[in-house]
Amino acid sequence: MTIPTRARETEHETLEKEASHVLEETRMVIPGLQALFGFQLIAVYNQPFWELLSVQEQRFHFGGVVLTAAAIALLMTPAAYHRQAEPHEVSRFFLKLSGVLLTLGMFMLMLSLEVDCYLIGRAVLKDPQLSAGITGGLGIIYLGFWFVLPRIARRHARTTMARRLRA
Repeated sequence: MTIPTRARETEHETLEKEASHVLEETRMVIPGLQALFGFQLIAVYNQPFWELLSVQEQRFHFGGVVLTAAAIALLMTPAAYHRQAEPHEVSRFFLKLSGVLLTLGMFMLMLSLEVDCYLIGRAVLKDPQLSAGITGGLGIIYLGFWFVLPRIARRHARTTMARRLRA
């Protein structure tokens, strides 16, 4: 499959613009994480949580809460780092660090969503295997769109650039 020439056109950004983008991307994810964290905390204070879930599943839920809290820490680190370590500049290191932290945070968010989807499915469907299957399907969707698709696009861009340089 060939991508039209216009779709392959790229423009290099300044470090400042790249930093602005990575902080903006992080800001887009954090509200969802905060909402998820709030729902995870509220669940523990509702009676059905104690009635519908076994002790093992309650511990599994706690693991999801920990994953969400860790994701929040990872996603808030670029802003804290920039404000304290490089308040008047932007470095390539900051951009790479931010990208890694954003990716790790998204991975932890994915795992946390998987935990909660499984537990909700188990409580609603009363079928652990069906819940696990549906949750596994969601995991494939998350992995595909959040991690595999960007890597395919990156590989394609590198291949295209290498061809241009050879031509």
